[in-house]
Order: sequence, then C-alpha cells, then structure tokens
Amino acid sequence: MINLKDFGIKSTKSRKLILEVIEKATLPMTAEDIYKQVLDEGINLSTVYRTLQSLNELDIINKELDKDGKALYMMLKEDHKHVLVCTKCGKKIYLKECPYNNVNKKIEEATGFRVEDHNIEIYGLCEDCKKKSVLEI
Repeated sequence: MINLKDFGIKSTKSRKLILEVIEKATLPMTAEDIYKQVLDEGINLSTVYRTLQSLNELDIINKELDKDGKALYMMLKEDHKHVLVCTKCGKKIYLKECPYNNVNKKIEEATGFRVEDHNIEIYGLCEDCKKKSVLEI
C-alpha cells in the first residue's frame, strides 16, 4: 500500500480507505462506485471527490474520461493501459503494452513538446459483436 505521507499529505482514515478501494480494483471506477464501497465507513461523496482530486494531482491515481465524459479512476502504474471499447456491447479490452511510446518520441522530436501523459480509448466492435454484425447482414 502506498504511504500518503511520502507524497506530503496527511494519511487520514478516509484517504486510506479510498486508496485501498482503488488499489484493489481491477478496472477503472467512478467516484460513485468508490463511494458505494466506503459508505458504511461514514465517508461522504464530497470527501471521495476531494480525495480523488488530490490523489490525481499527486500522480498516485489516473483519471480518464469515458465516451460519455464520466470520470474513471485507477491506480497510476508504470505500465499504464489503453482500452478498446466495443460500441455495441460495452465490453472493454485492455492492451498489454502502450502502442504510443514511439508516437510520443516522434512528437517530441518533431515539435520539442515533451509528452508527459496521454489518455486513449479506442472505440469499435469486439470480436463477438463483429461476428454478430456479419451474420445480421
């Protein structure tokens, strides 16, 4: 578990519980998803939002937006993930490697702009929905 004091913030019960929920998650979560898991501990939704904002600003967690603009949170890891999202069934497939490392290097070489982070979801049809679409034709 991450020690919040190492990041210069107080390690409160609320922050520790919220961080624990995110650390255990296997998929990105909304603030509401996190809130539902800490509700029994007396943590209110505004505390969840403030904590998520702080953790994101400290680069402890990653905030990304889904296709509807809803914020999703997950632990920030060296091996960040990119998501393929099926537009028909909503299935999410996480890529094992970042396909954009070379693109980031080319951007920096061409423009001098240092890419520090990126957030990418790719929309299309998963294999199952693609097969169903072909059968419907």
